[in-house]
Amino acid sequence: MAKSNILYMRRWRREQLRIDPVKYKLQAMVRRARARAKKKGIPCTLEWEQLIPLVKEKCPYFTEIKLDWKNKKKGITIESPALDRIVPEKGYVIGNVEIISSKANNVKSLGTSEDLYRVADRLYEHEREDKNIELGESIQDMRYRLHGY
Repeated sequence: MAKSNILYMRRWRREQLRIDPVKYKLQAMVRRARARAKKKGIPCTLEWEQLIPLVKEKCPYFTEIKLDWKNKKKGITIESPALDRIVPEKGYVIGNVEIISSKANNVKSLGTSEDLYRVADRLYEHEREDKNIELGESIQDMRYRLHGY
């Protein structure tokens, strides 16, 4: 009996994903957020409909990443949409969440903004040594020369 329930749920999930992948993903995000919030003792007042305005085609942090709403690749990939708490302590409430790529979510979850700046500063130092950047060059000039922006 349990095996038939598992098979039924798999078929049901596949069908829901086929019918409306965005709705299915948003509902799943809210279900998982509620479970995490309960475990962490933080608020979660979200309804899946409230997330519709947050749905984007591309990740706001890595604009070259197109979010995979249709689950074209099996499992979680860097293109998978993820629900992110901007300020973790505030919980899952409107105004404190955004939908980003799993890659961006993983990068953000690894450390604080100070940690990320420290890593970026160190990478900059290596880049500077490798490119023999002139000391008088401005950061904006260097960014433009190295990255085109």
